[in-house]
Amino acid sequence: MQKWHLTDNDLLKKNNIMSTKYLLYSLITAVIIVSIYQIIAVGRVNYPEYNLKEGQVSEVEIIAPFDFPVLKSSQELAIEKEQVISGINKPYELSDEPMFEAISALDSIYSIICSQDPTLDLHNVVSDLKRNGYNFSYEGIGFVMHSSIRDKVYESLRKDIGTLYKQGIYESFPADSIFINQNGKLKKTNIHTFLSLSLAKEELAKKYPEAKTFVLEFAEQFIKPNLLVNEEKLNELSQNSLESVQPNEGM
Repeated sequence: MQKWHLTDNDLLKKNNIMSTKYLLYSLITAVIIVSIYQIIAVGRVNYPEYNLKEGQVSEVEIIAPFDFPVLKSSQELAIEKEQVISGINKPYELSDEPMFEAISALDSIYSIICSQDPTLDLHNVVSDLKRNGYNFSYEGIGFVMHSSIRDKVYESLRKDIGTLYKQGIYESFPADSIFINQNGKLKKTNIHTFLSLSLAKEELAKKYPEAKTFVLEFAEQFIKPNLLVNEEKLNELSQNSLESVQPNEGM
């Protein structure tokens, strides 16, 4: 049998091959180790290091990081809730109650006036009205001495009061638009669609030159705003908005 003998050149090549394989295995092992470390390290929070000893005071502000839920203070929650509530669009709607009260007052006033027919005396009329909680001047009541004018004013004023309230009367509003609650939905509406309280009183008095003082005195006492906040809907919106306020911060 023929025997093969390794030369020095063959040994050198063999050693080079072994070194290359060792280097390749080392690189693969290093890549695997780095990959495993990266997988394990994902999601960890890298916090800054402060080289401080126990009892030493830091020269810079240190904010302790956290990755767990922390309850907010009652003051923080109150401020956050107040901000949420202030951002809610208040829902308004037209109420019929002020109209009914105004017309009812007019009916009562005329009932007192007519109860003194046929011997009307202004002093008695004014005194009787005042005893029942209605304050009018002698000048304001003067027109009732003429039965035709008195009856005409009553019929027309009753209708005009209803017309004013159907359009809507507001006391004051800082913005140009308002949100009207219609069937549970809010509709943005120009505020000038409605009448301000002062304008409603002026418009009403202009229609009755023969009884202007009476109408002005009546309007001052009984014409009230009927464009009002729907408190029930506002509470519903507030509760829904407050649900977004979380009691803690963090995770």
